[in-house]
Amino acid sequence: MNEQWNFSGNKVLVVGRATLDLLIRSDDFPPPGNQGTIHEQVIQPGGSALNIAVSLAQFGIPVDLCCRLGKDAPGRLVKATILQRGVPTDLIKIDSSLPTSLSIIKIGQNAEISILHDGGANKHFCSNDISSIALESYGLVHIGGAMLLDSFDGEPAAEFLSKARSMGILTGVSTTRNTSQKKVLMPLYSFMDYFILNEKESFEISLCTNIEDAGQWFRDKGVKTVVITRGKHGAYISGESFMGHVPGIPGVVRDTTGCGDAFTAGFLATQIAGMWLRLSADWANTTGALCAGTVGALPTPFEPVEIQRKVDTFLKSGGTGALILAGGKSTRMLGSRQKLVELLWGEPLINFPVRNLRNAGVHRIIVLSGHGGDLVQYALRKQPVELINTGEMDLGTGNSVKSAMALLEDLPPYIYVINGDTPLISPEILIRLREELIGSGAAVTLAVARTPDFERYGHAAILTDTNGEFSGNVHFSSGSIENSNGLINTGTYCFVREALINGSRDLFPAGDGKIHFSDILMILKAKKKKICLVYFDCFKSFISINTKEHLLEIENKDNVKESKTDI
Repeated sequence: MNEQWNFSGNKVLVVGRATLDLLIRSDDFPPPGNQGTIHEQVIQPGGSALNIAVSLAQFGIPVDLCCRLGKDAPGRLVKATILQRGVPTDLIKIDSSLPTSLSIIKIGQNAEISILHDGGANKHFCSNDISSIALESYGLVHIGGAMLLDSFDGEPAAEFLSKARSMGILTGVSTTRNTSQKKVLMPLYSFMDYFILNEKESFEISLCTNIEDAGQWFRDKGVKTVVITRGKHGAYISGESFMGHVPGIPGVVRDTTGCGDAFTAGFLATQIAGMWLRLSADWANTTGALCAGTVGALPTPFEPVEIQRKVDTFLKSGGTGALILAGGKSTRMLGSRQKLVELLWGEPLINFPVRNLRNAGVHRIIVLSGHGGDLVQYALRKQPVELINTGEMDLGTGNSVKSAMALLEDLPPYIYVINGDTPLISPEILIRLREELIGSGAAVTLAVARTPDFERYGHAAILTDTNGEFSGNVHFSSGSIENSNGLINTGTYCFVREALINGSRDLFPAGDGKIHFSDILMILKAKKKKICLVYFDCFKSFISINTKEHLLEIENKDNVKESKTDI
């Protein structure tokens, strides 16, 4: 990983809109007298200022939020949730005359949204709400939700920014979609260090027809740095140190609500940390993309290292994806409908490989479900993943991958394939596999290790030649494993995209009637492709959970059996 950035050095004040959001994914609303179906629903805080503050807190930045909520149950829910996400609530004003603002958001088939909105207490947010705040304690102040703050937009907001600017404090503004009120921005432009808005808003406000002219239009009005977001296409930056387009970062797109706010937080966080403007946009794109991976305006909880590794990986190699095998019947996990939703250290087992992939810098995580797929989907509702139901794995893991690869498009250049029941595979192991793949010029890297407990681990044994190079892959069911010297295929791979696509296409049933994914190694070997074995001297990291005893063994991880050798 490149330079480590410190985000805790400057305190930020965010003022503006806060709401309670009700998000639904459904078909079109039925006609009167009929009933439709909601396919997914989320109730959580939202609103531009609140969303930005929560994401800044995820970066470890000390942040205060000043907004208005109603004296009602939604207001209490909002306060409790953001406090849990690391945002203090001391500066939040409670309005006894208006309810907490509410947005009802319908998510369409392409993750685009339509909104019904009640301004509620936001209508009363005003200069008095921030008059007693000691601005000198902040390195940056930001207005979130301009053009929808009836009592604050225009001159009051300009006075706030002017005061902050006179004290040497950086200033920022981000907008809402309400461009019919664009005139309220005019007094603010000359006091903005950062102005962040989307492409459609930039055209509607400036009346320009191309993004470069729009950026210059705002700079001519006095804005120092203009940031125009373009969704999956990235962003356009017009500033003193950089001017140009910054491409988007690949990722899972389930809902675009709040992506602009997450982008804004990523941009502001890196700017106050001293990052170069161009690189700051990459971080902002990545933070926005992460928000798109889950339903709701608040991004899934993240660590800055996840954002940094995703940026580094994208800039070096164009991105990474992953397939997680998660469709087995869990027959050895007696009494369990689906072992991957069993709790380990208080959370579903499937969360651990997902989190480790995220922190290894993986951009697109695809879970291949089958048995108990609805349970797996619910367990992963707060994770930025996409699910593909490839059916029961009776025909083997290879059939699941082969089916998925026939459906998937636009995959990143490098793809992991791992098992959903291996919670201890660390981000560092995954990073090593990817780096070895890129550095070796191989078609695939495979993690291998030794263990005497062959019967527990069902992926395959690995045979090598006298130079330690791959020579064969042997199913345990065949019984011909004496030449493997205890070397195990851990089921943890990193592929070049084309090798995975072409190799999986040629997978067919073995002698036991199943399609084993591990047979892809012999297919690639027959195609004269290089297979790179990456040796690990401790098998513990690759242990699979197949029974409830295994689950207890992992829970008490200090007592997990190690199999160390001098590989």
